[in-house]
Amino acid sequence: SVSNDAIEDEKLGLVYSTRIQLKEKTLQVGGKAIALSPGMAVQAEVKTDKRRVIDYFLSPLKEYVDESLIER
Repeated sequence: SVSNDAIEDEKLGLVYSTRIQLKEKTLQVGGKAIALSPGMAVQAEVKTDKRRVIDYFLSPLKEYVDESLIER
């Protein structure tokens, strides 16, 4: 889960607090297993959706067309 509000970090600026669940309890670094523990810092990429760039531009138009076809 991701926090609703950003938190000010001295070095990074605004960041979001998150809570994640990992599949593994260790990470392989240079052939060595490193144990992961709560509170460790992480830099992650969050995938929110799988859409093409053109879909982002066309989505407002698609919503407009869908709304116009609804009988009221």
